[in-house]
Amino acid sequence: MKTLRVLFVASELTPVAKVGGLGDVMDGLPKALRSEGVLTAVIIPLYKHLLPLKKRWKRVVANEKISVFGKVERVSVYAARTKAGEPAVFFMDNRNYLGSGGIYFSKTGFVSHEKELRRFVFFSEAVFRLLERGSLPFAPDIVHGNDWHTARLIELLAASKLKIKTVFSIHNLANQGTWRGKNLMREGIGAADSVGTVSPTYAQEITTKEFGAGLDGVLRKRKDLWDFERREL
Repeated sequence: MKTLRVLFVASELTPVAKVGGLGDVMDGLPKALRSEGVLTAVIIPLYKHLLPLKKRWKRVVANEKISVFGKVERVSVYAARTKAGEPAVFFMDNRNYLGSGGIYFSKTGFVSHEKELRRFVFFSEAVFRLLERGSLPFAPDIVHGNDWHTARLIELLAASKLKIKTVFSIHNLANQGTWRGKNLMREGIGAADSVGTVSPTYAQEITTKEFGAGLDGVLRKRKDLWDFERREL
């Protein structure tokens, strides 16, 4: 039987890039699945504060051309040195969009800055292009996106011919992100093969008008969200 391979794509990863609980989930969940025999990997941007660490890591994608926003950018990917049996960890390097400023540009943590939108749309599109070309040294069966930062990736995979299933996890529904008239969180919810949340309680809360942040109707249509709650994953 083929071993399942899951690639986690996110904006945070504890301890190297942590702002909130998302980073903790990206550290713990891939490890938990790995302990059960699932091959897992995580990819996040190579932020400015991580640039000095590149010399410790192996470059596994070198200066690959990506056409985004009407121009060509180059991206590289570095693999951190991890212990045997642990998830692989990748960092995507691009100075113009990923390697300047902090993890987020909005002090509140809620996206409001154009640079932040462009950063994560770029990140999503670049990850998609590398998956499409088979450039990453990890070929996933499932891509697990997290919050609006990776919603564009989920949307691109859904429209592609790649045989990659998608899971979209909601950590903070109220932080949604709007890009070129699209609500990125809504797009991720609608495009994913499966949608989950950080807890069964939260899965129930966000289907109500009070906590649904305007997306409760969309979420109530996702039967798998309720399945997620019942299974208490």
